Amino acid sequence: MAFWNAPLDTPDHRTKACEALLAMREKLELLNKIAPWHIEIGIGLNTGACCVGNLGSSQRFNYSAIGDAVNVATRVEGQTKLYGLDNLLAQETLEGTEGFATLQVDTIAVVGRNEPLIVHTLLGDATLSSDASFLALRDHHSDKIKAWRSGNMNAARVAMQATLETAEGARKALGKENPNFAVLTKLHALYAERIDALQQDGVPEGWDGIYRATSK
Repeated sequence: MAFWNAPLDTPDHRTKACEALLAMREKLELLNKIAPWHIEIGIGLNTGACCVGNLGSSQRFNYSAIGDAVNVATRVEGQTKLYGLDNLLAQETLEGTEGFATLQVDTIAVVGRNEPLIVHTLLGDATLSSDASFLALRDHHSDKIKAWRSGNMNAARVAMQATLETAEGARKALGKENPNFAVLTKLHALYAERIDALQQDGVPEGWDGIYRATSK
């Protein structure tokens, strides 16, 4: 676990957390190129008030952070496997940040918390965030998410198809070696499956588009 903005104030702590995520990915790519094994990781970022200080007992004592925001970060990280991603960020972490390429992933209610969270995935830096093929993918993907949440599965299907049609250009922008390349496969496949199911069975009454996690 890593945290920013304590013990000293760090005004750009959200940006530093995102930069650390990208740096971890870069180092992991290098490691996987030379190591005889392949390592995959999941990263969860969240922002909120915590209790920070010297915590523990005589057996284990450390300067650390505890609280609901820390627990949520852990729960968010645990959902990376569902979406086939190496990171998920709670929306509050992205507030005030600039120069990052992100996609909204879902609205989820993590285990132990009733209030839903909008989560995103961080794909790259400012270079990718201004790439035309990525921007096209982001727009179609956003249309799909909006239609999904509203319960309009026909519109979600159209946006899903448009998303897939722009995926090749985005794949070239992301690069084959990008660990988050799975965002173009498993994430889209998950939504295609979800949309198919609701088109066949119908959107249930009281639909809110929130995924309620059943495991950590």
